[in-house]
Amino acid sequence: MTSEPTVLRLDRIGAVVFEVDVVVPDTARAHAAAWKRCLDAFLRRHGRMVGVAFAPFDVREDYLRHFAGRPRIVGLRGFLADRGIDLPDNGAEDSVSSLADCETRSFLIEIARYGVPPHPVAVKLLYELRARGARTAAVCTGGHCAEIVAAAQVRRLFDAVLDGAREAADPGSTGGPAVPAKVFRGGTEVFAAAARQLAIPPAQAGLLVASADGERAGRRAGFGTVLTVAGPNGSPAPAQSAIPAGAGDRGSAIAAADLAQVRVFGRRREPFGLDL
Repeated sequence: MTSEPTVLRLDRIGAVVFEVDVVVPDTARAHAAAWKRCLDAFLRRHGRMVGVAFAPFDVREDYLRHFAGRPRIVGLRGFLADRGIDLPDNGAEDSVSSLADCETRSFLIEIARYGVPPHPVAVKLLYELRARGARTAAVCTGGHCAEIVAAAQVRRLFDAVLDGAREAADPGSTGGPAVPAKVFRGGTEVFAAAARQLAIPPAQAGLLVASADGERAGRRAGFGTVLTVAGPNGSPAPAQSAIPAGAGDRGSAIAAADLAQVRVFGRRREPFGLDL
């Protein structure tokens, strides 16, 4: 992997979409604290019911073993199986779905109360992009993007914030019955929707992602430049991301060992925008 600077050329792209994990890379502590709050309460109840000693959730070992990098339901089922517990998924107080809902509520309380730190280099890059006239958006496929961005106090740095897993009821302007809001099912769709909200074709936009899955989704969405960056701990971007220009689906993908390597060239030029 090269240590040469990676350039975002604003004479070629008019907007940059950020996967929220690039800007706010460390929500794991808040998730671990939320799981501990919910699972410890459940484990106490379960222990009293079946007559076993209470063994608390370990925010480091249990979280890393079962939840880190996994869908939360998969992690929860794995944790329960490790403890020899089989729960139904019927919406009862002690069920898989109710524990997952508890974690969601606790996570949102945790980040609203204590905040989450943004990546300082990402914040600096956002300021520079906006000073040079580029539009910016934050997206995520895992839910609660708006809450995470607000908790990190970086909402003002984005023209749009899109959530790929938001199930909401929208009563509409007529006051009629609530109907499900639009839900973006995967990274490709939510990335493309972000470009539309910025009024920029994906081919004339850049995308910064934190994983190989995000990179592949961005290329499928037709982004002109897809940049996979490492987290602030210096872990390298996935090797699959180092794809030369024109390879794979559409657009080009680049791997950067560190977000600090990203440079901005030029200013946003006109005309940019969708042919509607």
